[in-house]
Amino acid sequence: MSTRRKPLSLSLIAAILLAACQSSALSQGQVARLRTTNEAVQQEITQALKEMTGTAQLWIDARQLTESSTLTLERVRSKDPNGVIMQGADRELPEKFQLRWAGGQCVIVQLKTGKSRVLKQADCQPVPS
Repeated sequence: MSTRRKPLSLSLIAAILLAACQSSALSQGQVARLRTTNEAVQQEITQALKEMTGTAQLWIDARQLTESSTLTLERVRSKDPNGVIMQGADRELPEKFQLRWAGGQCVIVQLKTGKSRVLKQADCQPVPS
């Protein structure tokens, strides 16, 4: 007796893919912005970004995240002994991070890798779509 497999219909495949996309979007949360910022929030975000990028020295202005949900970090370009920026010394693309509201918590997500950190000090709100 041969067992014959029925091919999955395209509508069933589409439904499965749609459900997977929706669940991953829900797990990522809704885009958010900071309501306010202070020294504790500044330090927490800076530390989270250092951990996610593996960068020891980093400075950001967390107030940027009160106006926008996205933060872009660019590497400081190398300079020669005369202080002139060396062309071609840094080929890395800027790192982009996004603030999200997920599960009642403020989360910062590294867009390239999907790494994220919950920000316990931050007071953020979802951005209306």
